[in-house]
Amino acid sequence: MKKVLILMLLVILSLANFTVEAAYKAPWRIHTLFSVECGNYFDWQTVGLMHSFRKVKQPGHITRLLSCTDEQKKSYRGMHLAPTFEVPSM
Repeated sequence: MKKVLILMLLVILSLANFTVEAAYKAPWRIHTLFSVECGNYFDWQTVGLMHSFRKVKQPGHITRLLSCTDEQKKSYRGMHLAPTFEVPSM
């Protein structure tokens, strides 16, 4: 019985390692999204997140979802902080 349990444990662990290794070999399958509004507070959060994303060498891509009104967009100066996709403001 012990041998069967040990064998099952080894099989489970080998599958877990395979899954982790596969994730590292296929980083394009991970895409990080985060949403913000136009404002200084969200810009600081963006700067911190982008720094962490690059520092830990997170696999995959990152995209910021930016929600601003047309009026806010005229004076917004943080478009360069991260790869950005603009979404309509409700």
